[in-house]
Amino acid sequence: MSWHINNIGTKEEVNAAIDEAVGQQHGMPAKVGAYLQDVVSTIDLKPGFLVHVESNGHRPMSGAGSSETTKVELIRSGPATVTR
Repeated sequence: MSWHINNIGTKEEVNAAIDEAVGQQHGMPAKVGAYLQDVVSTIDLKPGFLVHVESNGHRPMSGAGSSETTKVELIRSGPATVTR
């Protein structure tokens, strides 16, 4: 199984994208999805910010040679503010 998810949005939007990736045949393992959703749930999402979730992985059916990476970031959205 292999998966790739790269999504930026509200907590609800990101969690829906994770659910979709888990629901795909041979997609993201449920444990990886649950881990990402746990991390997303801990974020204090203030107005003007979004969540960025990226996860890539490959788990061969043989169980050998797997690789996985995950990243969860808080992203400021909207125009840049310049203070002078």
